[in-house]
Amino acid sequence: MQLDDFDSKTPSAFQASQQKAPNIQRGCRTVCLPLLILGSCMVGPDPNSLPDAPVPAAFGELEPNSVPSGPSTARWWESYGDPQLTDLVRTGIRANADVREAAARVAQARALLGLEESALYPDLDAVGGVTRVRGSETADPGGGITQNRFALGFGTAWEIDLWGRVRRSIDASAFDAQAAALLVADAQRSVAAEIAGEYIRLRNHQSQLTVLRLGIAVQERLQAITAALVTKGAASGAEAERVRARLERTRSAVPSLEAAVRVGVQRLSVLCALSSDEVDRRIANAGRLPTTPLHPDPTVPSLVLRDRPDVAAAAASLGAEIARLGVAEADLYPRITLTGDFGSAATDLRDLFDGESTAFGIGPSVRWPLLNFGRVRARIRAQGASQEAAWVRYEQAIRVAIAEVEMALAERRGALGTRDTLLRASEASTRAQQLAETRYQLGAEPLINALDAERERLEISAELVASQCRLLLADVALHRAIGSRREPAEH
Repeated sequence: MQLDDFDSKTPSAFQASQQKAPNIQRGCRTVCLPLLILGSCMVGPDPNSLPDAPVPAAFGELEPNSVPSGPSTARWWESYGDPQLTDLVRTGIRANADVREAAARVAQARALLGLEESALYPDLDAVGGVTRVRGSETADPGGGITQNRFALGFGTAWEIDLWGRVRRSIDASAFDAQAAALLVADAQRSVAAEIAGEYIRLRNHQSQLTVLRLGIAVQERLQAITAALVTKGAASGAEAERVRARLERTRSAVPSLEAAVRVGVQRLSVLCALSSDEVDRRIANAGRLPTTPLHPDPTVPSLVLRDRPDVAAAAASLGAEIARLGVAEADLYPRITLTGDFGSAATDLRDLFDGESTAFGIGPSVRWPLLNFGRVRARIRAQGASQEAAWVRYEQAIRVAIAEVEMALAERRGALGTRDTLLRASEASTRAQQLAETRYQLGAEPLINALDAERERLEISAELVASQCRLLLADVALHRAIGSRREPAEH
């Protein structure tokens, strides 16, 4: 199956593959039977050729002048330069129950593939036995005699795969194993994105809490100064109440942020299969948001789909269902098995290894379901419906992948614009605070004005941290949407 080949054509090839099946069957009846010795005839559509999928030529949310730089790497979280994040993601991927379950299913699928491949080779069984028999006195010449019969030897059977039933079964199992392996990569992709997202939210809440406490300290100084001015008659009681109300409003945000930090720790502990104390220990060395890395823009949608493990898994599952349709159609034709026996048989155990006791036989056997064609055709129709359902899932996986990339690009563009605006506002508020501080030192402006400028700077800093968090989360969503199968993540 060429998973790298996606284009923008309609899915008409799927219906065409269905229409080809009767032609294949008629061709097998008229051509293959005279050529049993020279070759074989494969029935059913080819599972290695996927139907064409509807894929847009480009992403609408890309910047007009942007230069796509390709998909993200499998370990994209390392680009944030945060050792704590890298450590948590690595731990989570190794311990996550979904990843471990998916890995177990890979082992199961590969074992089943080996089972199907064994059908390509003859079975060889050692057989032996002893029976005590008495022939019928009325039906068997010399009957009425009771005697022992000893047998020892080998038996073999080999199905001649004329119609490709065995090979289609192997194809189906191979695609199942491929899909299972891809689902491991998909589980890793999801786990890494969830851990990174929770980590960024946690760091955001910690940073917000730090800025908030600095702002509370500044507002407490403002309240003290305002109270002193009221005592001196230089300020009104209403102004003092406004300062106090603003302080209390700021303080009210502390409990919710502290709770958000505790919730974030608990969520990381679940995702990483760690205790909350262990998570606290691992994140104790840093309290800032990770730096925003240079993010690769996605290339054309077809390449993104190639790197999405869930899309590739849906394609492999479709290939498996197509192969199983061939297995079902092969039941319309005779099944020929070559059997053979070699060994010794005697009525006396001492004669079992005598050369004259040697016996052998070899020959074909044919089994053709003449009276249950209706049952076979019902299975074919049922498998055709399963193939159709697999196609729908494959098509839906493509639509979801494209939509996720578009939404991530749109969110990233919006977050980037907000961040850049707040950066300019932060620079302006910092200059205003510095100017107010300088004027206060020179005696040209009261302390209350300098503190008020500092309060405003801290408020804008909090908004900037929130915008940076939004940008990082959009970045994580884009990494998750682009996907990558080029470098396997660690187990």
